[in-house]
Parts: sequence; structure tokens; C-alpha cells
Amino acid sequence: MKASGVLATLLLLAMTTARAETIEIVVMASDDRDLPWILHLEETYIPAVDAALVGTSVDVRWELRLGDGTVAIGDELDALANGVAQIAPLPAMTHSWALYLHNISIATPFVCDRPELVGPAIDHLHDSFPALTRAWASFGVLYLGGSFAHDRFVIASVVPVAGINDLARQTVAADYLFLDWFAGTQLLGLPGDHETFRSGFETQTTAAAIMTASMADRLAIEDLAPFVIDPGLGSVWGGGLATNRAWFADQRAELRNALRIGAEAYGKALEMAELGDRSLENLTSRGAEVSTFSAEETALWAENMRDVAAEWAFEIDIRDMPGRSMLAMWVAELNDTCGPPPRLWEAPILGE
Repeated sequence: MKASGVLATLLLLAMTTARAETIEIVVMASDDRDLPWILHLEETYIPAVDAALVGTSVDVRWELRLGDGTVAIGDELDALANGVAQIAPLPAMTHSWALYLHNISIATPFVCDRPELVGPAIDHLHDSFPALTRAWASFGVLYLGGSFAHDRFVIASVVPVAGINDLARQTVAADYLFLDWFAGTQLLGLPGDHETFRSGFETQTTAAAIMTASMADRLAIEDLAPFVIDPGLGSVWGGGLATNRAWFADQRAELRNALRIGAEAYGKALEMAELGDRSLENLTSRGAEVSTFSAEETALWAENMRDVAAEWAFEIDIRDMPGRSMLAMWVAELNDTCGPPPRLWEAPILGE
């Protein structure tokens, strides 16, 4: 065989070997598979990554551990950091202790009820404030994208509610992260979650509960709390996709690029606003009485609420991070894209 023929054969073998490289990726999540941010891992994220890898030298063998108990609720961050999983969604509400900078949406209720605007606004903060990227890196993970926000919050109640004063001195259940929303009102807050909301109504412990419209739909809450009211609290950030930082750095550029492309497609596919609208329609069709606070009643709650945004911003500033600057950018962007809120959250310079 001529030298040129041997060289060609060797090159062909090298190319074949490169094309045959397979990377095993474990995708892990604690939430149920029917939730949108889990469902779209299979329906959108993985197909988008695979499509982006067509024609490259990388192939992925996926292992899905979704809602099967492999990882406990809130332990996705540890699974990524320890290399047990390579990809995982990090839900904001179960990782608020770690992603405290991202709690800005919880600290600014009433600002925007359009999830398709809230999710990208968090990404814009990422682009402008390196502190958010460092927050992920401090746990050995890397934010890939796929930012999404939850559908709008509603009050499920056993009695009609036209305004916040209709629930004065009544016990209202909500996730512990949202109990500060009751500060300055006469609501009596009680920590709760999707596992306890129904039992609270069944035992008459609670008169009302705050949850997303989609959760109210999933819980069929109308058979216990037939009045479902949108008080204008808006939407909060729901989370995004992350990966093990060291593992990601070791991968080929084609795979790194594909994982980011997949995250972008995943975020766009999560049509949470439409989910909220469908949920309210479902609740209505099953007999719930769905209503909305007037603009005046929403403003009354907002204006009487303790200044949770300033408290959040000052706490971040004390940690030598740009809390007030982040708050100013956040509110300004959503004011431009979503419209003026009933209360302008701001944190002035101390002493002014």
C-alpha cells in the first residue's frame, strides 16, 4: 500500500472514531414529570440538544431520572455539584437559600404578571451583574439558561373576596417565601405548600391559600375553595437549567454550544402565561367562581405592604453585592415592558 493510501486510511479511522464518541448525560429532577419545567426536558430540551449535535463528532446517551425519587426535593444543586447529575433544572422556590440574589422577583410582588417577561428579565440581570453568575459558581455549577417564571398567583378562598380587607384576621396559607407579602396587612399567614393546602381547607384551619393558577387547577381546589381570585400579585421567577461547572468545561465546544442552544429552546417552550389562562378556564368549567381584584384593591394591598423590596436590597448590599442597583434595573425594565406597577419598589440611599 502506498504511503498516501495508508495516510488516508488513518485519517478515515480517526474521523470515524471522533464521530463515534458518545457522552453519557444524566438529567435529574425531583419534581413530577407532568410539570411543565420537567415535561419540556424530554419534549424540548433533549431534542434541541440532539438536533444541534447533528453533523458534529459528539453523540449523547441520555439517562433521565425525573420525579422518580432519585433526588429529593431541593437537592438538585447537590446532585450537580457532586457530579451525580450533569443537567438539572433548579427550581427557584426550593433553592432560594442558594439563589438568594434571584429572590428579587419574590421581593417585588405586583411588578409584572407576564411570565414571558419576568424570565428574560432575570437573564438580563445575569448579563449585567457578575454576582449572579458567581452565585451559581460558588456551588460548583454553571447556569445554562432556560429561565422561566411561574404563572400568576391567585387566592383560593372559601368565601368571596373583593379586596384584601375581606380576609382581615383570617388565616391564609402560602409558601413560607411569600409570607412577607402579608406584612402590613391584617392577614394571618400560615406556611403551606401543595401537600398541605387541601388539608388546611378540609380541617378548616385556613380560610384561603395563595398559589399559582396552575397549582389550583392541579389540586382541583375548587371543590374546597370555590372562589379563585387574581389579586394582581403577578409572576415570580421559577428557575432555570444548570450543569456541573467542571464537567461542562471538560466537554467539546460542540457539546457546550448544543447544551446552551437546548436551554434557550427549553425556556421559550415554557408558555407559562398560557398555562395560567388554561388553568383558570379549567377551574371555571368545573364550577369555580373566578374573579379579579380591581386596580384600586390591588393598589391598596401593594401600598400597605411592608417595603419588602428595600429590605431585600439592603440585605444584599450588606453582603457587598449590588442589591439596590439590581433592584433599580429590574424595576425599570419591567416597568418598560410590562407597564407601571401599582407600587414602585425602590431602595434609596441610606440617609436620603
